[in-house]
Amino acid sequence: VEMSTAQSVLPLEIAYRILDFLHDSPHALWACSLVHSTWRPHAQRLLFATVLLRDRRA
Repeated sequence: VEMSTAQSVLPLEIAYRILDFLHDSPHALWACSLVHSTWRPHAQRLLFATVLLRDRRA
């Protein structure tokens, strides 16, 4: 059964809430950022919210 585009649209607010639940899963967020261009900014914001810098000497 084929769905029309209008039937398969997920409201952005719901998509963003789903992405928020994936905040500790970088691989899942990365995959979601590729799903739809409107998801990308929110997924990337979550992906890069914390930057870890390491000392090369350690």
